[in-house]
Amino acid sequence: MNSLNLQHIERETTSKKLIIFFIISGTILLVFTSYIIIQQTEKNYSIILDDEEVSEFFKCDDKWNYQNKTFIPCVWNGTIDGIPADFINWSLSPQENCIYWNGTFPGFNIKNDTISKDMYDEIMPQCIKFESKDINKEFLKDCYCIKKFFVCEKYKCGENLEIRAKW
Repeated sequence: MNSLNLQHIERETTSKKLIIFFIISGTILLVFTSYIIIQQTEKNYSIILDDEEVSEFFKCDDKWNYQNKTFIPCVWNGTIDGIPADFINWSLSPQENCIYWNGTFPGFNIKNDTISKDMYDEIMPQCIKFESKDINKEFLKDCYCIKKFFVCEKYKCGENLEIRAKW
């Protein structure tokens, strides 16, 4: 009878040890998972541009805003004419569009430099200033992870822009 009691006590002890092990393991796993989730949502970032840490950078559209222009003025052989809207390449500046068509861009208003500059400024690609506090998951969705240890620590966001998580 003593050996049966001893086996029963050993089983209970083993069961208790197993339960305690699972409770401790579960708690550690929960704490570790929570830490990772918190790190993902409350990160600070370093901005690396051309291998140099910077405090801010500008992200610009890759298209010019020609929607309100019916033509781009160009000079060909001393004559002013224009590139019609249907032939404008929105990825190119007015100068580059004229060069593409073997012309020269004289400006939008050759009689008034101020009006010409204002018209030029209206079509320039739009740029947004970003600081490290502006970096979030929405911004990083256009980037890809290049260093990961549980969570992404380094992102590549274009040719020479890198975002690094600060812990």
